[in-house]
Amino acid sequence: MIENGPTLVALASQQSAQMLYSAMAAGAVGYLSKEVGIDVLLAAVRQAADGKSFWTLEQLNLLLGWQETVWRRWQKLTPREREVIRLMVRGVGSTRALAEQLGVAEKTVEKHISAILGKLGVESRLEVVVWVIRNGLLALVEAKK
Repeated sequence: MIENGPTLVALASQQSAQMLYSAMAAGAVGYLSKEVGIDVLLAAVRQAADGKSFWTLEQLNLLLGWQETVWRRWQKLTPREREVIRLMVRGVGSTRALAEQLGVAEKTVEKHISAILGKLGVESRLEVVVWVIRNGLLALVEAKK
């Protein structure tokens, strides 16, 4: 929850680990399905107003498993592969442009890209950028200069 900011209660039609993470990262104190009854919704709003969170054990376990998987994949990347990802996120897309930015041969960039795709379990450069954004790693990628 944001210090001295508004209290956020997430209300959504579906629940996924990524959605839970996004809600929590945005400062939500809990996450409810749109199908909950009015009594549950009112109880959640009251809890939130009292400064209490109301994440279920199931939600926290789902979130924890997802974070562990994402973090495990991220940790497999070398510092140079993370640098390649940072440039890709910033819009440097061609192999030639990446090679120029990194001061390496295009073949080296191709090897880095291939390793990144394999480690993240994606099939394209666009999917790498989407993976970073969906998994809440954009700030982490941008923080590494």
